[in-house]
Amino acid sequence: MRKNELPISSLEIDYYVNEVFDEFIINKLLEEPNLSPGLHSLILGEDKFNLFVLLLFLELIEKGASQENINFNHNLGEIFAELHQFKKSNNHLFEEKTPVIRTFIDRLESDIYDDPLGTHLQDQLKKGVRKNRAVNFTNLWVSRNILSFIDKGDNFQDIIDPFAGDGRLLSQIVGEKGQKKRKVFLFEIDLTSIVIAIINLILYNQLQENINFKWGDTFRIINNEALADLIITNPPFTRNENLSKDETRWLRGRFKEYNNYFGPHMGLHIFSMFLIHELLKEGGICLAILPASTLYSDYGRGLRKFFIDNFTDMKFFQSSENISFSDGSDLKEIIFVGKKGNSNLGNTYFNTINWNPTLKRIQEESSSLVSINELKTSWNWMKFFEIEIVELVNNLTSNLKLETMDGIKFTIKRGIEMYGPEFFFIPNRNWSILTSENKDSTNNLTIEHDGVTVEIELKHAKLCLRKTQYYKKKISAKVEHFVLSFPSSYKVPRSYLTSQRKYATSAQKKFGSDWFSHIQSQIRRKEPFSHIFVSDKSPLSTAGTFIHYFENKLTASKNFYLIEGSQRVSKLLAAWMSTSFFFLIYLNFRREIGGTYGRLQISDYKREKLFLSEKILLNYELEICKIFDHYRKLDLPPYKEQFGWDERRKLDEVFLRIIRTEFNYQIDLESLYSLINKRLNELLISDNSRK
Repeated sequence: MRKNELPISSLEIDYYVNEVFDEFIINKLLEEPNLSPGLHSLILGEDKFNLFVLLLFLELIEKGASQENINFNHNLGEIFAELHQFKKSNNHLFEEKTPVIRTFIDRLESDIYDDPLGTHLQDQLKKGVRKNRAVNFTNLWVSRNILSFIDKGDNFQDIIDPFAGDGRLLSQIVGEKGQKKRKVFLFEIDLTSIVIAIINLILYNQLQENINFKWGDTFRIINNEALADLIITNPPFTRNENLSKDETRWLRGRFKEYNNYFGPHMGLHIFSMFLIHELLKEGGICLAILPASTLYSDYGRGLRKFFIDNFTDMKFFQSSENISFSDGSDLKEIIFVGKKGNSNLGNTYFNTINWNPTLKRIQEESSSLVSINELKTSWNWMKFFEIEIVELVNNLTSNLKLETMDGIKFTIKRGIEMYGPEFFFIPNRNWSILTSENKDSTNNLTIEHDGVTVEIELKHAKLCLRKTQYYKKKISAKVEHFVLSFPSSYKVPRSYLTSQRKYATSAQKKFGSDWFSHIQSQIRRKEPFSHIFVSDKSPLSTAGTFIHYFENKLTASKNFYLIEGSQRVSKLLAAWMSTSFFFLIYLNFRREIGGTYGRLQISDYKREKLFLSEKILLNYELEICKIFDHYRKLDLPPYKEQFGWDERRKLDEVFLRIIRTEFNYQIDLESLYSLINKRLNELLISDNSRK
């Protein structure tokens, strides 16, 4: 950036856009009799910014920017030619606008490093549209350092970005000094994005390479016209539910040779990896930014096998401070680098990195080496970023002979699916529970709203955990909500029905005439009552526990999993699940949604060895229950304050004695706490980077 010049803001871009495109010019464009549908749709679009970007390109060409290395596919060339012809035919309209455009180009040349056009394009999109279309360009600090992720010694002559966005990723590679001319292909479905990519590459490095810009749906317009030595891309993360059935059917047909790697709910990024494999030469390098869930989700299982079968020299990168490598993304992301080839030989690296703003470079914070056999036997590859935890957990699970849920003969299920919580939960936004010494609380529940009271038989009101945040400080917290479980024949007092029915529209839409009894139907079918409850998704930054135990059986909303077994063993099991030993195992296996926010799913609780055996627990029942009865009634501070806390240490020491006595396994609590605190601090840093 030029000295003493501020970065270009979105407000400044809006000013220039409005200076160029007044209503007179827009109306004049619409009067053109032979305007193509493509250009017509641009003019009628939500924002004049699209046309402004096209005019910037035309002005760059008129100013003398080299065109000899620029190649367009037919439909992109037509748009440029048509707008150029219109501008030429109506030169009098644009004469006074040309100085404005040139002034902006001068400003842009001074700030191209920060890609203000691409940033503005993302920012102007509505959040829902941006999410559905997966319009999140790669973060600038990653783009500027993209070459640090790959072996610079490789000779890359043919380079492709099949989902180029605004060209950020390739801007650091195209025109790199000391390189022979190479053939480069950029594909992008969004017209404005690819035009910004052209402008960026012209201004950034004057297009020293042979660049081919292709506008359209990459999956449909790519025809293997070039095989690549290097593919660098940030593919769209469009989720399965945002793809039409026809689109999903077409994609599955298009990549049918990869059907061994298909799974349910495949997002667009998985099909993108199949396409990348097709376009790579044998031994070619791929760098792709992917959602971290690819490394642990059920929908990503096939892609993980695909990596093992088709790539070697693999590396995965995560950032310790930024959950995402893309602007505006609230998903945790990883970077995958691999060489096309069979990976049965060799190891895989899992690297944690961070951007050092002072040194202006990426720093490696930790690296672990994982064998192919370890990858093949693990469903959660994210854990390999924390190799110290992996090794300690492996020691724990093997030395303590931990068991799966089936091994301890417990079952797990999700709580009640609620359609209309403000109707079916008491208390709610209108009705509160009225307590009175004169009421027989063993038979009826009395509720009140605006001086009106209603009696509900307790057999139709089940004590129920509602939201996880209500109970995050106590293992045995006070539960003050009831779920209403009515048979279809039940006559609810009109005063309640009149005030609350509007809150049950989702139930009415889904169940029709049976909406009223859908809770009772679930209770009869699932029998969701238990002593142990586990929060489905847990924010470790604010929660003091995600494990809950109650002497009497309760039910819960779908925010919880219910672990079902005998009351006696449930108490002992809840005590084990409240220890630091279990917490470490949880950290190892959890599916990280973002920073401290994560979860284990039902399938994870079932398949992993998480639990001490029933026999061991019962052998020490009195000792365990004595300390656990005290601990479960405490107000627990957030986890970040617990490891080293005397009360937690007392609980851990009970199980430490059991571990040493029964298994002759030595483990140091201070080392355990230090490792957990280190990992929690990393997760908290990641949380803070999102704010």
